[in-house]
Amino acid sequence: MTKTKVLCIGDFKGKEAKRFRKKGCLAWSIDLNPDFENEFIYKMSAENLDFKDNFFDIVYMSHVIEHIPVTELRKVAEEIERVCKIGGSIEIVTPVFNNMIWDDPTHIRPHNKWSIQSLFRNCKMIKNFKEVRIKHLWGLKRMNELIVVLEKSKNVLCK
Repeated sequence: MTKTKVLCIGDFKGKEAKRFRKKGCLAWSIDLNPDFENEFIYKMSAENLDFKDNFFDIVYMSHVIEHIPVTELRKVAEEIERVCKIGGSIEIVTPVFNNMIWDDPTHIRPHNKWSIQSLFRNCKMIKNFKEVRIKHLWGLKRMNELIVVLEKSKNVLCK
């Protein structure tokens, strides 16, 4: 039985990859912060992923997309689509748009399900949403995350 391969983009100290490994997956982490680089976290830009095409079953990005400059977003989406296997999923977690998003000065732009769909619309094989849900962080209704799961399909060509 082949293990599920997961790429965690912008994985702060490798915590998401550790979570996937505990579930029996093979997981890789990338981050641009050199302080986090170690045997499990590779210093790499999501704009130029050094992995083969169709390599990962899951590409996971939590609290990263809101930090990426608009000029780089399209390239990041294309690279994510390239390394994700057909039938695989792309999971994006981002804070829900409210005034608290601006509490972090590194947040460049808020996203909602429509902006994420628009971002991936020009990718060749991304199906519409598989799942969209809101999660309350730490049980606080004012601290929410948007979780968007997209599926890569060989039959759907977006324009």
